[in-house]
Amino acid sequence: MRQGRIAPLLGPAAVAYAAAYVAASGEPLGAFGIALGIASLALTVAPLASGWRADPEPRRRVRLLGLLAGLLLVGAMRPATMPMGLAVLTGSAGALFGGLLIDLALDVPDRPAALVRLRWIRAVAYTVAILVTLLQVASFAFGWLELGPLRPPDLAAHPARAFGALCVPLALLLRLPRRRMGSAPEALASNAWAIIGLLPAAGGAVVLAVLRLCGLPIAADSLSGFVACALLGVVGGHVLMIDARRRLSAGGAARSLVAALLTLTAVVAAAVLVAGAFAVEAAPTALAVTLTLLVAGGVYQLLRLGMRRTMAPFAGRLLDALGRARAQLAGAGTMEDIAQAVLFPLREAGRDARAQPLLFTVEPALRAHLDGAGQAHVSVAGMPPALISALAAAPSDIVLREPLEARRVRRPDLRPLIDVLSELDALCVAPLSNEGELEGALVVPRGRRRSGLTLEELASLRSLCVLLSTLTAFVCAHARAQRRASQAARHHSEAEERIERIKLELERRRSEIALLRRAGSDLQRQNLVSYSPAMQELVARALRVAPLETPVLLCGEGQQAIGSLAQLLHLESGRGDEPFVVGDCVIVRGEAGASALFGRRADPGSHAGWLQLAEGGSLLLLDVPALALDAQRRLAQAVSGHQACPVDGGSHYPVHARIIATARVDLEPLVGTGVFDAELARWLSPLRLELPPLGERPEDLPSLLLLAVDRACRARGRPVAGIEPEAHKLLIRYPWPDGELELQSVLERAVDSLQGTRLRVEDLPARLRASSRPEQSAQDHPLTGSYDTVERRLLEHALARAHGNKSEAARLLGLKRTTFLDKYRRYKTGQEAQSAVEGNGESPQRREAEA
Repeated sequence: MRQGRIAPLLGPAAVAYAAAYVAASGEPLGAFGIALGIASLALTVAPLASGWRADPEPRRRVRLLGLLAGLLLVGAMRPATMPMGLAVLTGSAGALFGGLLIDLALDVPDRPAALVRLRWIRAVAYTVAILVTLLQVASFAFGWLELGPLRPPDLAAHPARAFGALCVPLALLLRLPRRRMGSAPEALASNAWAIIGLLPAAGGAVVLAVLRLCGLPIAADSLSGFVACALLGVVGGHVLMIDARRRLSAGGAARSLVAALLTLTAVVAAAVLVAGAFAVEAAPTALAVTLTLLVAGGVYQLLRLGMRRTMAPFAGRLLDALGRARAQLAGAGTMEDIAQAVLFPLREAGRDARAQPLLFTVEPALRAHLDGAGQAHVSVAGMPPALISALAAAPSDIVLREPLEARRVRRPDLRPLIDVLSELDALCVAPLSNEGELEGALVVPRGRRRSGLTLEELASLRSLCVLLSTLTAFVCAHARAQRRASQAARHHSEAEERIERIKLELERRRSEIALLRRAGSDLQRQNLVSYSPAMQELVARALRVAPLETPVLLCGEGQQAIGSLAQLLHLESGRGDEPFVVGDCVIVRGEAGASALFGRRADPGSHAGWLQLAEGGSLLLLDVPALALDAQRRLAQAVSGHQACPVDGGSHYPVHARIIATARVDLEPLVGTGVFDAELARWLSPLRLELPPLGERPEDLPSLLLLAVDRACRARGRPVAGIEPEAHKLLIRYPWPDGELELQSVLERAVDSLQGTRLRVEDLPARLRASSRPEQSAQDHPLTGSYDTVERRLLEHALARAHGNKSEAARLLGLKRTTFLDKYRRYKTGQEAQSAVEGNGESPQRREAEA
């Protein structure tokens, strides 16, 4: 066994050895002597019951106190036959017992500041104890004092024992004012056990002194029995004082002890009075004992109730209020019920109608209070921040106002919390925590009370808070669940509204996509007229380049033919099942072109661009030179890198659409003037398909005429008209220098002026009719006529040989392209002016034809 476990047993072993030595050294002890020996052994063994959880230093001193008390009782067993050495040891134990009792009263269970200033009492007590012990030893050694049996009236002959008896009430006086000295509730509860042990001993010492002053004799055995009981009470109280497990039961034990003593005193006094006042025959023993026990039990219950009102803290009002609150919480189901069950008893406990107990919750932030009529109300209000910080730092500790106010000067950081407690007039604030999480707080009002809380009240308050925390957590969880359900319902409703808006937007986008794709479908339904060798050659080349992935540039004036050619490229490229999106670059201006091409995300009306809509298919860009230069650069980067991003940023998306661009003019001059991006021109130029002018494909004219008339009639909502042979011959012979646009425009005007069911020569414009008249001067010789006429014939002949390509015609004539264009415009302007004059002549027939 370790040395730490053996040392506590040395004291009981020594006392047991001394008692056995005394018992074997003379006459038999008798029952009373044996009882004293057992009591002495019990005094030394009792400190071992404090367990190993007590502080080591107080535990050692209490064990020494028990050892000295045991030695005192050993000395009372048989003083007459006791050896001198043992007599000196047992006689001097009383002085040391008294000094140690004063030492414990100053230091254990705590050391208040007021008692620290009285530390000189310890020095005086130990000094007197040492002097008395020396005097006791000298008296035994030199016979200064009588060594006869211990006689109660001669306590002065035993100064050590007299000093020990005097220290008992002095220690009691040092322990009683500890509440006013600012001791903590735990220390006060432990101190109560020492007071319980000292109070009967001090009271008995006063009774013995009164009897001594009155000259009443006291039997030695009675005195020894009182000393044994007093020592057992003192040592037992100190043993319970250092045992932390006994703190909570100190208050109830004190009240029960006082009630029991008063009951015993009342019963004895009543028995004496009854026996002296009435001369009655002795009643049977069993009946007398039964009646005595019944009366004593009733008196004890009444006194115990009275002791609760007199000895319990603040007359036990807070304890009763907490008990009622626990009982009423059993039927609480809402926050109002919980507040009513708890707050109303707490207001009554404060004995002040203005006392305002409060119940806070953290989430949701609620505040429950009582109105003037005592009805609970719950409002939305948060807990003070200083209180939340203090409770969150220690969710299991009750915030007490009294000790905080004592530290206001030394701890400036505590002042906000103290101010909050003062504003709330709170006695304490108990946290409501569930699984370590702070759920709320209970504010206990001070009311008329000015004393602090005891450990018994704190334990009862914690017990209430455990139940209150569970109920509050349940109610708050239910409130949070309802709030989340309400939020979820609101979010669901908002989500449904957003879904509806998205559906509408999706339908709108689908309509836009359908319109874009319908444009391609319309082009698909328009058959490409390719009866002429030039168009057949173009279609054959288009079929060869269709499977390629590189962009294609379609050049020419015929939008319908170019659109049909683009649709042919799409269908023959293996992308026929994928989207065919048509983007008209003329209808978008500036930055709108980039937005239409690449899309936009940040705006509420954000949309996908043409490249995204044509993903996996083909994108036909009509009149690509109409795009802004920045959009052209971004398009070139998208074609080269196969990825793009919206104009307002965002993540990149892949570009897998094939680009088919159309242009009515050459790109090289545009690149030279800086209005077209060179990089984009480099990507579009390798695969260039140029639509031949109408003058080079006369075989296509009959079909194109019928298609144009059909389109014009359907656009105007009228039956499809036919063409008279004379008008048909005239339309066939006309060279159509401006291509299909001119053809469509002429036939639309003719349909607008149509009176019957067939187009006549009179329905055609005057310039077409004028071109059908034979010019005799030009039939004789190519150089016959004026200079302007010859120049015009040369221009027309070169343009015919170049198949309508003005640059090639300028090369054939050896002219600069700009010079050729100037002459050609002057010729066209003169021709149109002549037609206008002819239309305004005096001939009525001509005016009718022009009309």
